[in-house]
Formats: sequence, C-alpha cells, structure tokens
Amino acid sequence: MQHHVSAARIAHLEPAIAEISPPLEEALRDQGEERKPLEVILDDLTALAVFFSAADDDISEKEAAMISDIRMHFAADKDSAMVMQIIMKQAESQVRERFGNGSPVPLAVRSLERRHGAAAETARGMFFRFVNGIVKADGRVTDSEEALLADSRKALYQPAAGV
Repeated sequence: MQHHVSAARIAHLEPAIAEISPPLEEALRDQGEERKPLEVILDDLTALAVFFSAADDDISEKEAAMISDIRMHFAADKDSAMVMQIIMKQAESQVRERFGNGSPVPLAVRSLERRHGAAAETARGMFFRFVNGIVKADGRVTDSEEALLADSRKALYQPAAGV
C-alpha cells in the first residue's frame, strides 16, 4: 500500500529521475562506475532519507514508510515499511560516516556537475524537495532539522571545487 504523502513525492521524483538518468549514465560511465543511474539515485535518496530522518534522533514510521514506498515504486523492493525502518536505523551510522558532519551532496549531483549542468540543477532540485518531504513526513520540523536543511541547501547548491 502506497501512502498519500509518498504518492505526491513519487509524482515529483518521476520526471526529474527520467530527465537526469541519461546524462547520469554517461557521467557514471566516464567515472568508471558500473551501477545504473536509478540504483545510484535510489541509494542517494535512501542515504539522504536516513540522514535527515535521524537529524532529530528519531526515524519515524512515516519517514521510513516514505522511503520504502519510493524504493518499492522505482525498484520493486519487497521490503515492508517496518523492515525498511529497521534497515534505516542500522544504516544510520554508515550514512553519518559517508557524509561526516557536513551537509550531504548526493553522488548523482557530484557526478553530473562537471559536464551536465542542467541535469545537475534538476538533480539538486529533486533531492532538495525530497529531503524537505522527509523532514516534514512526521508532521514536525525540529530546530536541528531546520538548521540541517539550511546547511544542506547551501552545500547542495554550491558547485564542487573545480567545476
């Protein structure tokens, strides 16, 4: 069963994913990355979901359900929301290690920045709208989540050095 909030997020994600997938495939190939664009995007979305869901030290059922719905829609994962919540809690330390204490910039964005500026902008917008949805999924935005969103927007929209 897909949740109402998830359906709205999926509707926003679909066109952006379709737009950035071809240039992302080229960028990943140029970088020697063997994963498919959708796999990279879903990994980025999942990592961002964990990062932002854990910002208030609580990954809610609604937050876990949203990412589960998105993965099920795009990748036909068979994980239930409860299983996804367990996976997200276990992955939290790995995500913190991946992003450190700084604001996360998804691999898809970093891969597109050098040669695919328009697609990188689409990806930035898609990921930022997504993290806004994750933060708001549990019906509240804490001060720490608000600060993290502001820092992340700044990091996400600042091109990597040398671009």
